[in-house]
Amino acid sequence: MEENNEFIEKFTEESNPIGKKLFIIILFLLLLLIPLFCVENTIKERENFKNEAIGKVAMSWGHQQTIMAPELRLKNGETLKLYDYNIQSKIKTEYRKKGIFKIPVYTTEVEAYGSFINPGNIKENATLILNVSDIRGFIGKRTKLLNGNSSGIINLANAPKIIPFKTQYTLRGICGISFKVGGINNNISVEGNWKNTSFEGDFFPSEKGINKNGYKATWNIAEVQDMNNSCDIMFLTPIDSYRMTVRCIKYGFLFIALTFLSFFLFEMASKIKQIHPFQYTLIGFSMIIFYMLLLSMSEFIHFGLAYFIATVMTISVIGGYTYFVLTDKDKIMAKTISGILAVLYTYLYTVLNLQDFALLIGSLGLFVAIIAIMYYTRDIKWYKDE
Repeated sequence: MEENNEFIEKFTEESNPIGKKLFIIILFLLLLLIPLFCVENTIKERENFKNEAIGKVAMSWGHQQTIMAPELRLKNGETLKLYDYNIQSKIKTEYRKKGIFKIPVYTTEVEAYGSFINPGNIKENATLILNVSDIRGFIGKRTKLLNGNSSGIINLANAPKIIPFKTQYTLRGICGISFKVGGINNNISVEGNWKNTSFEGDFFPSEKGINKNGYKATWNIAEVQDMNNSCDIMFLTPIDSYRMTVRCIKYGFLFIALTFLSFFLFEMASKIKQIHPFQYTLIGFSMIIFYMLLLSMSEFIHFGLAYFIATVMTISVIGGYTYFVLTDKDKIMAKTISGILAVLYTYLYTVLNLQDFALLIGSLGLFVAIIAIMYYTRDIKWYKDE
């Protein structure tokens, strides 16, 4: 501990004013982590508000739906083996607003048909059962045909070896839909109008296509042992502003540090007058407010446009402050600082949109930044002659 105190005293002593200034800047930079953390918490709170809005819409419209394979059930709860299972779903997806939030909801017309295997040694009635995760999503009439009988009930003593069935119904839900598989042969066909669609679950589609008019997908699946296996479709919003803003703020500390470093290096090169640590703090706070601007505007407009407006506002404030306060109206210096910030924010937006290559682009960008700093500081004398 004593050795550390001696190092700090030596680093900040009057004979080394550069070291003292750098130490104070780093201290203020670390303190700015507190408001940066508060902004991140605000983003999470807004995201929770959105989740609450989704829950309220789901209460009246229907939750995310899972369509289970139909069952031919006996009185004791046992079920017959599902042989062929074919399902066709036409899905219409649209936005439903709750406050300022837009939530993708859908209505799907479902037609399922196939057959069950009659074991031949059962003499009682069996009932065709339709299972979905949220029965509140059913709207209109549900049609159930079992061996041509609209009651959905059959006496197995008089039933054929292969018992055909057919069902039709309309179902509502939000955000996504899942189809469980349960037959020896499973064929699922889905089409809809939503372009921002993600195919997930335990199986990839055998065929799929997404264009400006919507999507189509089919699954052809042989018998599976796990009855929980499913084919899932998620209806995404074009850009999740909260997720993008959280990813953006993770670079917040780095961006403030690079901006402080730029001002510090220009100051050491005597291109601008001496900057007080409080002025560094004002610059840091203006960069933190960028994320609040981005968050608040992206709730109402497209994320890219919100990012552009917030960037222009932030660069204008810092560039103007540099021009009028820090440099006595030095246009070149103000333009240089503004240019550096423009490059930083452009670089960040590029990283945000290149998800698969974010780490690679981020690493290369930092490497280039280190090279630039090394080059620019090559002639700076860090210690004054005693």
